[in-house]
Amino acid sequence: MMGKQWGPNNDGCFYGQYDCPEYCEHCHQGLCLKCSKISSQLDNLTNQCLTFCGDGYLTNQEYFDDENNILYEGCYECKFQRNQFCQICENGICFECQLGYSLNKLQNICDSVCGNGIITHNEEFDNGNLQLLNECSNCKLQCQEQCIICVNGQCLECIQDGWQLNLIDMNCQPICGHQLVLSNEQCDDGNDKENDGCANCFFKCQDECTLCEFGKCRECGYEGWELIVNECFPICGDYLVLGNEEGDDGNRIRSDGCFECKYLCQDQCNDCVGGYCKACNTRGWEFNKIIFVLLYVEMVSLLIQMNNVMMVMIYHMMVVIYVNFNMNNYVHYVNKEYVLNVINQDIYQRQQLYSLFW
Repeated sequence: MMGKQWGPNNDGCFYGQYDCPEYCEHCHQGLCLKCSKISSQLDNLTNQCLTFCGDGYLTNQEYFDDENNILYEGCYECKFQRNQFCQICENGICFECQLGYSLNKLQNICDSVCGNGIITHNEEFDNGNLQLLNECSNCKLQCQEQCIICVNGQCLECIQDGWQLNLIDMNCQPICGHQLVLSNEQCDDGNDKENDGCANCFFKCQDECTLCEFGKCRECGYEGWELIVNECFPICGDYLVLGNEEGDDGNRIRSDGCFECKYLCQDQCNDCVGGYCKACNTRGWEFNKIIFVLLYVEMVSLLIQMNNVMMVMIYHMMVVIYVNFNMNNYVHYVNKEYVLNVINQDIYQRQQLYSLFW
């Protein structure tokens, strides 16, 4: 007697003979009672042992089974699938990746390459440099560790202890003057004093210092300066007026208008200007007008000399103009005798002026 017709091959009946369906482990008269390990479910309606994609068993209906359902790894739903970012793929195996990616043969995937200057799918930044930057690490935008609110590599808020937000580059920068040395600061003495070894949170010595080490001067090599406790001071008494000196007459006489390189008149002087006394209102003292007059005479003499020089220069200029416009006339010039005559007249005038007070 012929067996019951079930349909295609391996359905329980084959050429009139009872036959167990495919992947069936135990059957009776063509009916499957238990499926094998390859199939985990028996379909009683069709008398078939069903297989599932992802169970790790390759059946006739499957091309590949890698026991997962992950996209873009070469196999998906038990069919070969082109690897994501793969340029050349055969039977689910990638042989060459797209530009900017590197082939991982062990895992059969295309990995992005950080530092090649090409921004790929999982990169936020790639400047072609593997050096760690403040705003980028492993091709991911980031902020400084002192930033507590960071959006797309830009800091919006910094920690409070010694840091402040720079609104120009949106980065955290140390606060100079709070006596904490942070980040790229070399020092922080908490003041704005000059020549104390630290300026704007960086080591700095005086301009007169020729050897500066960590804000401390070791040598003052310029003329007129000497080193005193890591600082350059002008040398008083060397006839050079430097630094905060008002004058330097090379002596230590108190009443000559300059003492210890500062303007100083006599104690009895009530009006001292630039080391010169202009009034003595102290009882029993009077102002020596002769000295003042002599100074005045010297000034007048200087003015006369300047005037004489100007006269000679103007005379020379007029002679040149006269010669250029009147070539037929005799050439007039200032001779040596004329200059000596002018000098003698000047000396006579000064003698007359001095005689008024002597």
